[in-house]
Amino acid sequence: MKKKLVYDVKQTKRVLKYLKKIKNRQLKRKFVDLIYGELAANPYIGREKKGDLREFYTAGFNYQETTYRVAYQINADSLLIIVILAGSHEGFYEQLKRIK
Repeated sequence: MKKKLVYDVKQTKRVLKYLKKIKNRQLKRKFVDLIYGELAANPYIGREKKGDLREFYTAGFNYQETTYRVAYQINADSLLIIVILAGSHEGFYEQLKRIK
């Protein structure tokens, strides 16, 4: 039985470009499953950030001994998730602060 998508997902150009560059199919599948599977079904599984990043949520996974993250915003009124950034954990939050 397929999961019903509750939230629509919109990705920024930055995220689309990052995902397009990934050559490893398994890694790309993990990002797609996280974004369109888990987050679209329940965006609140991610962690709500605090401080100057409080408008963002992040979720992640481990793959081949590397941690990857996705940063997103939730628009509960229109049932929309906007994926702002995707990448490895190293330097992730510094990059997110620059985007903000």
